[in-house]
Amino acid sequence: MFQIDDEFLTSVGYNVASLSEAQKQQYIDEFTAEANERISERLVSELDDQQIEEFNEIQESPERAKNWLNEFHAGYHDKEEYKQILEGTGSEDDAATFYAAALWMNDAVPKYGELIQEELDNYLAQLVKMREAADAIASN
Repeated sequence: MFQIDDEFLTSVGYNVASLSEAQKQQYIDEFTAEANERISERLVSELDDQQIEEFNEIQESPERAKNWLNEFHAGYHDKEEYKQILEGTGSEDDAATFYAAALWMNDAVPKYGELIQEELDNYLAQLVKMREAADAIASN
């Protein structure tokens, strides 16, 4: 899983020490939302209509997600990744839905992790380029 944090902001070119906590959080929220959107679009483009329908069902229904997990990933409650997600969300329904969606996508899309990393690398490169252009304009 990727994380947009101080290190990410620094790699884009921000002086994190000069940002207020509110500014940092605003950038992190904006970059996270954009990264998630880009990744989702990229992964969905790899699916056919039937797969998209099944994926949406898993994402939208905690019961469907739990049933899918029990069928294809029995014992998921004992997995460390699931426990971390549960701790982060605080909700069994949210954790099961998120975990099932991630596992389903991993099963359905060959090179799932590589596609995510590729999309993140492209986004980071674009942000760095935009930041450099803004800095060049500001210094003139």
